[in-house]
Amino acid sequence: MLLSIFLALFSFNKQQVRIVIDNYLRHIALLAFGLLAAYSTAKVEKTASDGFLIHIEQEWPISASRAYQGLLQIDAWWDKRHTWFGRSSTLRLDNYAGGCFCERAGNKSAVHMRVIFVHPGREIRLAGALGPLQTMGANGLMRWQFSPLTEQRTRVTLTYLVRGASWQNLAEIAQPVNHVLSAQFQSLGDYLMADK
Repeated sequence: MLLSIFLALFSFNKQQVRIVIDNYLRHIALLAFGLLAAYSTAKVEKTASDGFLIHIEQEWPISASRAYQGLLQIDAWWDKRHTWFGRSSTLRLDNYAGGCFCERAGNKSAVHMRVIFVHPGREIRLAGALGPLQTMGANGLMRWQFSPLTEQRTRVTLTYLVRGASWQNLAEIAQPVNHVLSAQFQSLGDYLMADK
């Protein structure tokens, strides 16, 4: 890659040199993000027959404000396999308390979660049970936090606390839920880095 830049400096015009350098920097940013992903934590912190707590945390080379705005563009990064109607484009996440993480496709609609707290650029909390947890009658509290470490570096933390009936043995589904949320978390990160 360095050789391409070196050769470009001598054989291309300014526009071509800029394209080569921009591509090189984009590759470095994606590689750096991939290395950061290796240091992220995604784990089931606690389990019991009546619930579990998931904690996912990672530092991203982006401002807290931009990371927060990216979260709100949920239709751009949420995996369509984890929607009720098979399309991410039908999703929306409102940026106010009392709002909705909802899905609407024609005359079909679903509430995934309700927005219960908003501190723009810093935190959003949602109440509700995702996917099959909803049909089990479980309750959940999801918390997204965006902690600025520098102007262009943010620690993003996702926690999801789920409670239900003890006879449902929710501890058994904690790992699959962790897997899905970890993939969604990574999808948000990929979306933000591609837009950088």
